Amino acid sequence: MNKEHEFILDVKKQLDKTDWNFERKDIIEKAVEKLRDKGYSNSEIRKIFEIEIIKEQDNSQMVTNNSRYLDLLDEILNS
Repeated sequence: MNKEHEFILDVKKQLDKTDWNFERKDIIEKAVEKLRDKGYSNSEIRKIFEIEIIKEQDNSQMVTNNSRYLDLLDEILNS
C-alpha cells in the first residue's frame, strides 16, 4: 500500500492546484481508473483515499477539501 500512498499524495497535490470541480473530477476519475487497473475494488480505493484524510485532519482547510474530494470520489465510484 506504500506505492498507493505516494500515488494518492500526488493526486491530492494535483487536486489542490485546481479550483474547478470538473478538473478535480477528471483527476479523480483518472486515479480511480489506474487503481482499478491494478485490481483494487471500489471499497479499497475509498480506503486508500481515506487514509490520507486521517493523516491531514490537523488542518481544517484540508479536511474541508478532503470532504469535497471524497464527495467527487463517491460520485465516480457510484456511476
